[in-house]
Amino acid sequence: MGDAESATRMQGRPQCHVEERELQVVSLSECGTHAQVAAAMGPCRAGERELAARLTGPVDEDMLITADSGFYSWQLWDLYAATGAALCWRVGAAVTLPLARRLPDGPYLALIFAPGATVRHKATLLAAARGGDTAPAFPPRLIMVHGAAAAVVLVLTVLTAVAASHG
Repeated sequence: MGDAESATRMQGRPQCHVEERELQVVSLSECGTHAQVAAAMGPCRAGERELAARLTGPVDEDMLITADSGFYSWQLWDLYAATGAALCWRVGAAVTLPLARRLPDGPYLALIFAPGATVRHKATLLAAARGGDTAPAFPPRLIMVHGAAAAVVLVLTVLTAVAASHG
């Protein structure tokens, strides 16, 4: 391995050459102890979201799952939200987070929709959420958004106490 290739690897940029059979690993780790709860491995060309989707087995309602913006997708969010765990994920600026209800201390409640939801269906669900309906018949995910005007935007499932207190 040449010096330039070695330096590139040390900077964390994966060099993926099929003939080398390198692996990519995504892990579910505890923050305090850094203990790995679960890990998924795949070829270095495998997407992190694809690997993360395999890690929901040990996730339960007693956990807080954090993730960086590269992990956000409706499918992965929905998969992890279904475990009952609290989610706090960063999202990129390209993620549309339509306002459902503004909270007095800055954050707001928003809806995120499954891929394929029509514009009309989204508008109907948004109108219902803005009117106070938090459980439509075919629910999108109601989330809390922090920092919408900042470089770092967080979306959370932790709403029950917050939404009730801002009723």
